[in-house]
Amino acid sequence: MTPPTPPPVRPGGAVSGGGSSTQLGLVAYSTPKKAFDALTTAFAQTAGGKGVSFGSSFGASGSQSRAVDSGQSADVVAFSTTPDMTRLVKDKLVASSWNTNPEKGFSSDSVVVMVVRKGNPKHITGWDPHDVRISLQAGPDTIEAMVSRVIHLGFEVRVEVQQPEGQRANAQLTRDQAAELELTAGDLVYVRPPLAAVAAPAPGQAPAEEWARSRQTSPAER
Repeated sequence: MTPPTPPPVRPGGAVSGGGSSTQLGLVAYSTPKKAFDALTTAFAQTAGGKGVSFGSSFGASGSQSRAVDSGQSADVVAFSTTPDMTRLVKDKLVASSWNTNPEKGFSSDSVVVMVVRKGNPKHITGWDPHDVRISLQAGPDTIEAMVSRVIHLGFEVRVEVQQPEGQRANAQLTRDQAAELELTAGDLVYVRPPLAAVAAPAPGQAPAEEWARSRQTSPAER
């Protein structure tokens, strides 16, 4: 998780004379909303926070980052992935030193635990790669498809795609991969089968054909 990042982004705060009243704009991803609510309230009780209030905006990390990049004012930003922050670094809205502190710009690590049946009878050793891999560039073993839905599932993102013929498949991405691709429903992408399908196609069938036969289903079958 990326902590609030000084120095200010595109200034959004308002300061008035006399009462030393200041309002700062906080733009962040939604998961730590309760933590930020508690932090901003506690900060207001300190000497440094006296007279300071926050106007907060919470949402999906990528959407929040793009909003600031497109002009939404902010004094403090907090996003969940590195690409969401570096987008603003490239446009000189966030200092390039944002990740040079001892924590390298992250305030916490996430731990994922997999629970299996006793003896691990299915020999599970990692995540299901799902049906396909997604690329924005066409290749010799790719099939054109359209993104029908993007679902954010905590530390991963599932992308559902559909071919013109109606066949459907899923791709599993990390949050960083999803942030780099910036996929939304309606985008055209190129998908390829998992490595296992490419390495061992059925006799007489191209890898993509075998993948389409064995891994995809039609809307009626779903």
